[in-house]
Amino acid sequence: VFTDSSYVVNTMSKNWRRKKNNDLWELLDIEVGIRNVNWEWVPGHSGVPFNEEADRVAREEAKMLTAAGANQEIAELTPAHAEGVWLPWFVDR
Repeated sequence: VFTDSSYVVNTMSKNWRRKKNNDLWELLDIEVGIRNVNWEWVPGHSGVPFNEEADRVAREEAKMLTAAGANQEIAELTPAHAEGVWLPWFVDR
């Protein structure tokens, strides 16, 4: 998994403490438990094509969730407010 979130990489590979979103961490743990996953940090907003695409999709999803009345905290996850955005791709839509 390539991510611009050093928090995610270090939490999954160095057992950093999980601060919030425990429900999402539990889902991630389940998925990682049935796969062989390598975690790799990439710099955010530096032209890495798939990372830029993931950021674009995450922002679109946050807008749709906000428009549907979802938690305002999700809408505030922008490059100015978060190092990276983890989107649970394995969740059915």
